[in-house]
Amino acid sequence: MLCPPLLEEKSSRPKLESIELFFNLLKVYGMKKLLLLALSACFMTVVAVAQEQKDTKQYDPKEWDNKVKTELKLTQDQIVKYDA
Repeated sequence: MLCPPLLEEKSSRPKLESIELFFNLLKVYGMKKLLLLALSACFMTVVAVAQEQKDTKQYDPKEWDNKVKTELKLTQDQIVKYDA
């Protein structure tokens, strides 16, 4: 009934090591995913910041309406409906 102490340690030891190995691999894969996520976020941020900004011109509403009316070649009846 007496077991040598070396056999008891060896039997419980590999199980513990496999669990530790599993959690270490889990940490490694988790960190790889986190690194890829961070790099993709940085890439998207760089692309968004690097885009050229368009200058938005402020138009006078009356001037804009006149431009639309002349470009569309509206008749007098259509101009009255457009102004309403």
